[in-house]
Amino acid sequence: MSIFKKIALMALSLSVIFSFSACADTSWALKANGENINAGIYIYYTILAYNQAQSKLDAAASANSSSSSSSSSAETTQTTAETKFFEAFIDGKDVKTWIKDTATESVEDFIAVEKKFDELGLALSDEQKNAVNQALDYSWSQNSKFFEKNGIGKDSLKQIIRNNYKRDMVFDSYYAKGGSEEVSQDEINKYYNENNARVKYIAIQLKDGEGNLFKSADKAKAMEMAKDYQSRATKENFDDLIKEYNDYYAKVVAEAKKDSSSSSSSSSESSSSSSSSETEEEKDPYANEHILQKGGSVPSKDVCNEIFEKCKVGETTIIEDDEVYYVVQRLDLLERTDLLESNYESILYELKEDDFNQKMKEYAKTITFVKNEDAYNRYDPEKLKLD
Repeated sequence: MSIFKKIALMALSLSVIFSFSACADTSWALKANGENINAGIYIYYTILAYNQAQSKLDAAASANSSSSSSSSSAETTQTTAETKFFEAFIDGKDVKTWIKDTATESVEDFIAVEKKFDELGLALSDEQKNAVNQALDYSWSQNSKFFEKNGIGKDSLKQIIRNNYKRDMVFDSYYAKGGSEEVSQDEINKYYNENNARVKYIAIQLKDGEGNLFKSADKAKAMEMAKDYQSRATKENFDDLIKEYNDYYAKVVAEAKKDSSSSSSSSSESSSSSSSSETEEEKDPYANEHILQKGGSVPSKDVCNEIFEKCKVGETTIIEDDEVYYVVQRLDLLERTDLLESNYESILYELKEDDFNQKMKEYAKTITFVKNEDAYNRYDPEKLKLD
């Protein structure tokens, strides 16, 4: 074969390769029942999955560093603080595969919501449409450069924001009042009452006015004070007892200051604050109340756990912490109908989120999805521009 023919064949081969390359359409990442899904939507969920992966690996590394054991009970494995990100594994998958799979599942969930929304004959209100546009304008004004350099267009972002509203409406069509699987008020009350506590407490400090921790004798005196407040709580207004202790400790701190002028100023401020607080308490029927979540960390994780385990409604209990003795009065949470009303949606979501997610996964199985491998290769997680 002459050199000219070889060159001609080589040129022909290259032209075929380049023509195929040029024709590869990466504007869509998946098809759903034959309908193209914007690649920008897949990229958006890829970024979210990347961040989730980073959080999982960081948590696993932290757990490993704080434990002398070579094994970890966490699902995320084979990672340390020094392990390179894409060399790690999550749930038995390499990070890149995990990110792609998670992003794909998110897109499938996105489509399931879209299809179910249409199937139910739902429609966004004008108010919701305006809210979508406002959220879009704000998000784009803040992050347009980031979105664009990663291949996420404004239309894709709008679809994602709008999908969140559709998701809420589909969710409500099942579980909200009048829904096909309406959650009763009794269920709402029961769940809220089991997972939250309504309390007031006196936080008796185990340190002097200068912040030094008490020794045994002073701690004993603090316990006597706590027991006295516990006893008085059966016949006196608990808000008055809280104010009494706060005023007492503010005075202890003020008197500990060496500079008399500073002490005087601090005392004056304390008096002013108490007066202001008293005024607020008179206006607020729920002054000094705290709504604690089960498993929470306020006022501390250990104290929160003990409140749920030891404190009974209508009783006052002393709970010891490292630097504070808490005199806790637990109140009837269900008396706060205002809280039940204002937290209705969040309670409902906590109750039924897992069920709803499973519904959407099952519904997604009825949809035929086709991946665009060219788009998946182009929008590889390692190519994300996150800085």
